[in-house]
Amino acid sequence: MPGIILDLQTRPRRRLVGLQQTYSKLIAEIVRNTAEHWHREIFPRHFGARNRSKYNFAPRSRLYTEKIKRFAGVGEGKFRDLVLSGASQRALRNLVQITGTSKRAVVRMSAPSYFDRPFVGSWIDPKSGRRKTVTRQPDKPAEVLRIDPEDAADIRRFAADRLQNALELNDRLT
Repeated sequence: MPGIILDLQTRPRRRLVGLQQTYSKLIAEIVRNTAEHWHREIFPRHFGARNRSKYNFAPRSRLYTEKIKRFAGVGEGKFRDLVLSGASQRALRNLVQITGTSKRAVVRMSAPSYFDRPFVGSWIDPKSGRRKTVTRQPDKPAEVLRIDPEDAADIRRFAADRLQNALELNDRLT
């Protein structure tokens, strides 16, 4: 899975008097908060409108966009990529666990099996009796985790603001 690089510069390890924490514990908290911010604010953008070009989604087949989406799509699932019934979107947004250290944060999300192991193969259509074949499926996990430069800047800004606020708070308390 792709990672997110925060580009934060840190000072040497020292004891923060006002916060009663070591610097690495403070950084670990900021990294976890940044991961929570990504999941709460940036991640839902992947399921929004006009996201195909922003996140460079793979093109969907004509059969999928003209037949399946139109008849099986629920609500916004008729018009948006990564959403058909909304089941994977709900699972990825609600079934989440965030852990982290001072070096990295891990966001574990649960999705239906078709999301990360889509069907590729052949079957016989019961209506026409003809064999149909699916040779490729879009890489949905990569599409969901893709970050554009605007998102990366938002993540860095959020983390830098949190670090600045913590250090200002420590300076006021000392």
